[in-house]
Amino acid sequence: MTTRADVAKLAGVSESTVSYALNGKRPITPETKKKILAAVKKLNYSPHFAAGVLAGGKANSIALIFPNYSSKFAALQFEYVEGVIDGAKARNYHVIAWPGEDTPTPEIMKVYKSGLVSGVILMEILNEDPRVDALIKAEIPFVMIGRNKNHQKLKYVDRDFETVVTKGLKHLESLGHRKIAVLTQQRKVAGQVVAVDDRFTNAIKIAGKALKCDLTFLNSENSFDGGAECFARLKPQIGKITAVVGMADLQTVGFMSAAQKSGVRIPQDLSIVGVNNPRNQVNMVHPTLTVIDLPAHEIGEAAAHILIDQINGEERFAPQQLLSGELILNESTEQRTR
Repeated sequence: MTTRADVAKLAGVSESTVSYALNGKRPITPETKKKILAAVKKLNYSPHFAAGVLAGGKANSIALIFPNYSSKFAALQFEYVEGVIDGAKARNYHVIAWPGEDTPTPEIMKVYKSGLVSGVILMEILNEDPRVDALIKAEIPFVMIGRNKNHQKLKYVDRDFETVVTKGLKHLESLGHRKIAVLTQQRKVAGQVVAVDDRFTNAIKIAGKALKCDLTFLNSENSFDGGAECFARLKPQIGKITAVVGMADLQTVGFMSAAQKSGVRIPQDLSIVGVNNPRNQVNMVHPTLTVIDLPAHEIGEAAAHILIDQINGEERFAPQQLLSGELILNESTEQRTR
């Protein structure tokens, strides 16, 4: 197996110079770097990750922790994961993805202390999140996708919930819809609602009151079947209620499918806006869905950059970011006619 020493010998430099050229920790002259990269290519050399860590180097890897608190893994969660991977890749970092229903805080500590990762990105944040407290106490670099209750001094990327729901409700209100159903999910872990669910629900209650909309809330899991269950509960009120805001992607799609199977016309009988659907989902349903685009990929990408800034002692990116998304008008909403 080709070693760093082999590369150094072929390039005519020291082993440490090879390391600096590959990890970018010290400036190397263009001529020297060119010789090293040519040797790497010729010998088909791949750096040994663990050896670099044991030699006192910093791991160019971060951990992404995403416990799944619902019974289905929503498609949009993959958008976040892909964003984190792309952001890390742009900075020459790797991502260790850690899915699961439990919160493996002791395991996170072990992996960090072993030197295999240099920091952590947390998803699916709780208002009182024990992972956050543990990482702060252990002084481990971390970034949240989402926010806990006491987030003011922490690093995070999250959705601007107030802006998102206001855009959705204002669009429906401009079309004459005042009686609006809201599809929600309220996932609970150890008696706590997951923070994103809590923030979305609170934000739309406030926005609805400000816009004088009459809101009816229907809660279910974020799944195709969950959306169908919400439709079954709402069906007797269709006519009085003329529009729907869907706050979870699979749930919204399931609701639309059930409505159409029962003969409800979208948007003639019921206008629908999805506020938590990524752009690539709008054409997965018919009629095409009007959405507040969820910039999940951008959120994940920003989280990776913020964490790597923290690891490297830099601040290229703002350490606290809120992203909303654009209103994309499609076929699922129209002017109220009755």
